[in-house]
Amino acid sequence: MMPRVTLCMRPGCHLCEDAAALLRRLGCEVDEINIEEDAELLLKYDQSVPVMLAGGNVLLSGIIREREARVALRQYARSARRNAEPLTAQRECARGDRHR
Repeated sequence: MMPRVTLCMRPGCHLCEDAAALLRRLGCEVDEINIEEDAELLLKYDQSVPVMLAGGNVLLSGIIREREARVALRQYARSARRNAEPLTAQRECARGDRHR
């Protein structure tokens, strides 16, 4: 299952439209945000659109190609799963968190 992503974009941006179509084709749910309607986002991403975010983190920006999108989504999903796993005694030992 692909994650839900946010795509910061602007109207009339063909790179943004291409990125949204690509992400949907890859199976992502895409929330589109028009940066021109948010002064903070406009200041932050004006020269970088489209900007793909997941979990509050920027995954990609600028020209978003399929290969890079797949890699970024896979890495994000792997990271999200790892962060959601409960710590086990084995993982604690592997990290050096043993109680002495």
